[in-house]
Amino acid sequence: MSSEETADATRTAYEDRAVVAHYAGDTELHDAERLMFERHLRDGMAILDVGVGAGRTVSYLSQRAGSYVALDYSAAMIEACRTRFPGRKFIQADATDLSRFDAASFDAIVFSFNGIDSIPDVTSRTRCLAECFRVLRGGGVFIYSVHNARFLAFPLRLRGASVARRAWRCLYSFIASVRNASRRLPSAAFWRGAGYVIDPLSHGTLPMYVANRDHVRRELERAGFRLLEHVSGRYPDIRGPLSTPWYYYAAVKGDDSDA
Repeated sequence: MSSEETADATRTAYEDRAVVAHYAGDTELHDAERLMFERHLRDGMAILDVGVGAGRTVSYLSQRAGSYVALDYSAAMIEACRTRFPGRKFIQADATDLSRFDAASFDAIVFSFNGIDSIPDVTSRTRCLAECFRVLRGGGVFIYSVHNARFLAFPLRLRGASVARRAWRCLYSFIASVRNASRRLPSAAFWRGAGYVIDPLSHGTLPMYVANRDHVRRELERAGFRLLEHVSGRYPDIRGPLSTPWYYYAAVKGDDSDA
């Protein structure tokens, strides 16, 4: 499948009404997102919310923003957002082409929940980062998340569980970890630290990008950003890289003393 065909297939998947309904049912920020937003966003910022999906981040970000614009390439997702938040501005657009916005238009850009990893090829991913850099003001912050290339094992969560539930969770974690490792270990992306693997939630049809932390830092630097920090996507449950499915990253354009 070519990159163009993959992009079309990905877009089609996110136009599906059942998929939209699934994402519309998720209305809460993740703890890792809340942490990054509280640390790196200020009230009154001009915020661009890229890959907004069905609107999970809209309420929090739009209330803090001085001006707020959200975009997604799925028309169905944008329709869901407009229905839920009629007073907000939503645009159907591709994250790799932000030409509708002037340079230095925003103080902050958010691309949450690994949305950038759906971009089907490295060239387009690089273009997305370049566009985000272009439309950010000097000192502006870019917050996004990336699937972890080194993720193998699902962590156990046993605190507060009954003996029976602990046994079930141990079994589930073991089976899920074996399945995940059997997919990840043979992939070049695991050993190289970055690349495309098959998204297990797509029934084996769509690729997703994965990268380790060093690779993400380098891709940000190549785009002109400076990495400020990263945090586990499972925060406050902090695990090693083999048990962390994704990380959130905050980066700055230029000197963050101007932010």
